[in-house]
Formats: sequence, structure tokens, C-alpha cells
Amino acid sequence: MQFQRLSIVRLCSPETVPPDSPDDDRIQAEHIAYLRGLRDRGIIAVNGRVRFKDSPKFRGLTVYTVDVEEARAYALQDPAVKAA
Repeated sequence: MQFQRLSIVRLCSPETVPPDSPDDDRIQAEHIAYLRGLRDRGIIAVNGRVRFKDSPKFRGLTVYTVDVEEARAYALQDPAVKAA
């Protein structure tokens, strides 16, 4: 039996949340397109928004089908992560 290795990445708000910007809509659209592209390539198994009352900084969750270092590299290239 062979097991698939998955990596889970949480998206959290930074300690100091940047103010709203005229670029927010563009950044969000690029973020969604980036994640969709990774999903279409099989690099992401599932992802989406997450809201917890006890942890308001926790904003999203992505399950990658790659090892942790590769998942980290993909996450750091996300336009929303880069903009934050």
C-alpha cells in the first residue's frame, strides 16, 4: 500500500493588517487565479476560506499534494501573500 503525502498550509492575517487599498480587488483576483492554476495542475487538493471565532487571524487553508518545502515555496509565490 502506498500513501500520499500532503502538506497543509494555513493563511493567517499579519500582526498589523495593512489598510484597504485600491489594489485589493486586483490582488484578490490574482490570488484566486493563482490557486486555481495550482489546483488545475494537481498541486492543490483543496483550498478555501476558513473562519474561526476563537482565531480571527486564521483566514484560509490549502492542502497541497507536494512536500512541505515545495508547498511553502508555492504559498510564498501567492500574490495575496506577497502583497500582505
